[in-house]
Amino acid sequence: MDVERGLLSKKKVAAKFGVLANTLSTWLKKADEIKIRFLSGDMEPNRKKSRGSKFTEVKAAVLTRFKAKRASNIPLAGEMVREKAKMFTQGQQKGLDDRVG
Repeated sequence: MDVERGLLSKKKVAAKFGVLANTLSTWLKKADEIKIRFLSGDMEPNRKKSRGSKFTEVKAAVLTRFKAKRASNIPLAGEMVREKAKMFTQGQQKGLDDRVG
């Protein structure tokens, strides 16, 4: 990038992309983290903020189940997927309560 090579100031690069200079500084500071999250699929380019999932295991379990059902040509409705996610979440929360309490 031009800023990293010293060719342009942060202010000029920020203006070029229509962002504030402090936003550009944050991006540069977190560049490695941003690249890793983007390449792993955790971050979409059109999202304003990047928040991790509270229940990453639930997300993975729901996705695995969804792919398995799709591979078996079983139709799925959004409500069915949400209900299964709730079941997984409640089971995971119960597991957390058992370990903590």
